Amino acid sequence: MPTDTNKILRKISSKAGWQKGLITKQQNNKPNSSKFAFQYYIASNAFRDESLQLDAIYFTDTTPIIYIKKLSSYDNNLVIELHKRFWNECRTPLTLIITPDVIKIIDNYAKPVNNPYEISRIEKAEFSTTDHDLERLAEILSQAKLDSEKVFGYELHLSTHQRVDKKLISQLREARKQLHDSYNLSFSTIHDLLGRSLFTLYLEQREILSKKDIKTETKVADNFFTLLQNYPKETYVLFSFLKEKFNGDLFPITANEESAILKKPNILNLIYECFTHETDLQTGQKYFFNFFDFKHIPIELISAIYEEFMSEEDITKNIIIDNKTKGKRELGAYYTPQMLVEFVYNEVLPMPSKYDTNYKIKILDPACGSGIFLVEGFKRIIERWKYANKQTELSKETLTELLLNNIYGIEIHPEAIKITAFSLYLSFLHHMNPKEILRKVKFQPLIYWTKKEEIEQRADEKFGLNLLQANTFVREGKKFKENPIEKIEMFFSTKFDLIIGNPPWKRSNVDDEILSWARQYHWDLKRDIIKGFLSYCPSIAPNATIALISSAKVLFNTSGTDDNFRLKFFSGNKVSIIVNFSVIRNVLFEKAKQAAALIIYKQRELRKIKENETIIYCVPKTTDAIQNRNTISIDASEIKYLPIQEVLKPNSKIFKITMYGSLRDIKFINRLNKIESFDEHKICQGMGLIKDNTASRRGNPHLDEHHFIVTDYIFPYYTLKPKIKLNEFKDYTSLRTDERDLFSPPLLLFKEGTKDGELCCSFIDYNCAYLSASKGIKLLDKDDDFHKAAAACLNSSLATYYFIQISASIGVDRNRIQRNEATSFPAIPYILNNETISEIAAKVDSIISIYKSNAFDDLLFKQKIEPIKREIDSIIYHKLKITKAEHALIENILNYSNVLKENYKNSGAEKSVSVDKDIKQYTQVYLDVVNKQFKDSSIRLTSEIYPNTTPKDELVCVKFVFEKSPSIKNEIEESLENISNVLYKINEKTFKQHSASIYYRRIIKYDLPRQNTFYLIKPNQKRFWSKAAALNDADSLIVEILTQRNK
Repeated sequence: MPTDTNKILRKISSKAGWQKGLITKQQNNKPNSSKFAFQYYIASNAFRDESLQLDAIYFTDTTPIIYIKKLSSYDNNLVIELHKRFWNECRTPLTLIITPDVIKIIDNYAKPVNNPYEISRIEKAEFSTTDHDLERLAEILSQAKLDSEKVFGYELHLSTHQRVDKKLISQLREARKQLHDSYNLSFSTIHDLLGRSLFTLYLEQREILSKKDIKTETKVADNFFTLLQNYPKETYVLFSFLKEKFNGDLFPITANEESAILKKPNILNLIYECFTHETDLQTGQKYFFNFFDFKHIPIELISAIYEEFMSEEDITKNIIIDNKTKGKRELGAYYTPQMLVEFVYNEVLPMPSKYDTNYKIKILDPACGSGIFLVEGFKRIIERWKYANKQTELSKETLTELLLNNIYGIEIHPEAIKITAFSLYLSFLHHMNPKEILRKVKFQPLIYWTKKEEIEQRADEKFGLNLLQANTFVREGKKFKENPIEKIEMFFSTKFDLIIGNPPWKRSNVDDEILSWARQYHWDLKRDIIKGFLSYCPSIAPNATIALISSAKVLFNTSGTDDNFRLKFFSGNKVSIIVNFSVIRNVLFEKAKQAAALIIYKQRELRKIKENETIIYCVPKTTDAIQNRNTISIDASEIKYLPIQEVLKPNSKIFKITMYGSLRDIKFINRLNKIESFDEHKICQGMGLIKDNTASRRGNPHLDEHHFIVTDYIFPYYTLKPKIKLNEFKDYTSLRTDERDLFSPPLLLFKEGTKDGELCCSFIDYNCAYLSASKGIKLLDKDDDFHKAAAACLNSSLATYYFIQISASIGVDRNRIQRNEATSFPAIPYILNNETISEIAAKVDSIISIYKSNAFDDLLFKQKIEPIKREIDSIIYHKLKITKAEHALIENILNYSNVLKENYKNSGAEKSVSVDKDIKQYTQVYLDVVNKQFKDSSIRLTSEIYPNTTPKDELVCVKFVFEKSPSIKNEIEESLENISNVLYKINEKTFKQHSASIYYRRIIKYDLPRQNTFYLIKPNQKRFWSKAAALNDADSLIVEILTQRNK
């Protein structure tokens, strides 16, 4: 058993395959390319900290996964101290403690403990240093598992709900609630008090403000927590000292605030409990020790938390918005997590590298909120200056110059812009020697105020011109145009290089200023403020790169207004990258229903559009990895290249279709759309009865005796006649009068939502009434059988496939069919002959008979109608001449991306493959497509598969070889070689080429040109090896071959 911890680490590294991802202080070299600049930044900061003395870090690509610390013996108190620090940093999920006798894995997300007897709460696993246990450890933390996400959620379950950001925002929320509801403090006073306290704690815990300083100023105590608990008057003495000392835009102290606190000193006790977590303010549980360490909590995290915190307030109504209500959604502001901010910056302003060191970059956030994007931008400007100047420390003068010359923001809410200034000041201090700060630093004002109350409060103070407290569109208003403000004109005359941020997404009354500008330049914004930001930003800085987080609905909404906006936007701007975060929305924005998308673009020069222009379109789907690693990763299967010509087609659905599909799906949908839709035929349609107590006309006596169908009891194909009549409905008197002929048979009812994860279109053969959550459709001059056939088509597998692919809501926010989408489906019955319509109607009659049987049982009912549904599908496929390839596309969506079903991921998409079935099937389709394309050539593509692949293997590999052969048979041979050995060899070689493991890159094509051989390597999950995946992969190979031929 080795006793040298260096040897133990080398053994672990060798057995686990860490050689390529393990970084030590000695190996941390400056990168040549920007790809690994962020990794270098993380590692350099960690290794530079002498108090930490970290020994190594294991990275997956640029993401730190494990901090490694070697100790001479396992000291519980030291481990507890280390863990508290890593928990506060909120950067890396695991720590590996290595001693000569024992090795332990620590969960860095688990809340800290204070007692050695509780240390098991943060320990995830323990190993001895015997060869047997080192093998066991290496198996759990192998490169393959760490890089392919097989550790988190499988081998190790992390306490992500206990992360520092979750705990801190919980404390802040509850403190605000009590300060607002119990002590009647205004939101402005609450923010000033919390922000000022946090600033004081930061100064104290970074030892900028010493015990001696505090005692000298207050005369009664030498630490801030004692002041909060016992000395309210002296607390304000310290606040006043710091305000005078630092100047700038720090939180003002009003006479009203100080008076209110002195009358109710318990307020300061609440602040103490908030920032120590000695008491969990939400549950009341006592911990009796301080969780938080503001020396190590990242400033960006504080800024992000404040953004979430403040987005829950409606200051004009003086209320805290319950996340369950629509209020927050109306305000349109959402917390921007740090991992999203870093992801965006890594695309447009990476950390410095050998050939990318420019630090003279003027950054504007047009709706900066609490400043998280500006804080990260300032950090990157500083790192670039350090790299370019080969220095690790900056003077106060240099920091001031970098801040004032490069960082700009606009924000209308005074409380938010104060937090922006505060966050930038903290970032400024973070890069200075703590011992010099109190003596040397006096902050420059950053904010230019336009709010009257704020101006009056600062009558004698100088204003800054980096942060503009105003509406982003202030220059477009009538008032400003009649009386321009010189300082605001100066602000907007800055030549910004990068516009970046997460503007509000609210759909409500858009400001008059932007509407005035939009009318002038022919932008139809509807009620979407985010469209205003997207269209307006190029006018602020015509040459800037723009990277905005937008509502993803901008890409998907299907009205004519939305289509026109997209056409104008993509025609006038060259979009380089779109990252659609719809699938991972619940991980990025926990309280948000809407999905987000990152759009990176520049205004076009002379509106030139190249014929071959493409947009890189990414749809990350690895939710577990993102949650556990606290970083966003994208694999090759999640990246598409979308032709701009397809984007610019009227009514294009390319962004929605390629969320789960491919260019083949676009062609298929386009083929289906050549069939006239229901909208193009003689139909009567509309939503059901609307509840509206304010309507001038209410009551529907002509419908009184109609059978009232409750929305939840609408079923696919047919809905049994309910006993209740409309006049018995409890809200009968609040229903708006409706005189349309949409309540008599024959009728189709199309429910907006789904029924048990399935589409729900019901044939109705009786007089009925229904509410607006369903759409009534009458096919004019058509009989019952025709309506039954239409219901069958609208409930079919083809319809499910179609609506998942084109619907603006399914898989994006709520799984519902929008009102204008239901009748956009191809009107298949209109192209069928009478015999086929009767055949399908008879199938629906069989389903109706099952519904009407006395032994109605939900499970039994589904089992009985399933064969009938398949028969209907078969008829439709036959009549539409659906090809095998198109059938594979439908199956792929229904089996692996059917987001209508809540547990669709558990339905088999992520299960391990069967080589005998899945891999053979995939390989056969792949060979068929490629060899058919080159059938006139003497070259044939053959393949080799590995039958000994097991469910435990993280990756699956198929070998392909080009051979000269006259045979037209597509041969699949079986190899006896162990797949682990094959993958190990390929991993060694690809790392040299790509600087990333095949396990992290997940999907690669590895070429051996001289041998006319290549390997396709993908995760061991069925969704990657479907027939549709084979079609798309084969298409990619064909394009690659033809491109090389044409060079």
